[in-house]
Amino acid sequence: MNKRIQQQLINFRKVLSQNRAGKLSHDVGTQGKEDSLSKAISTEKDGKIFMAELKNAKHKAR
Repeated sequence: MNKRIQQQLINFRKVLSQNRAGKLSHDVGTQGKEDSLSKAISTEKDGKIFMAELKNAKHKAR
């Protein structure tokens, strides 16, 4: 895996260890509740980049 994907996975694991996956955390004002995935990948662009790199790494691993 390339270093960028590894860094994103490390960051995601840190967030998950703080707030269990799927568990709702603190209230973020008018936006409602925020889960741990949205903390790790804060914008839609980050999410798309992360998923594209993850799919690419999965494809290369085959």
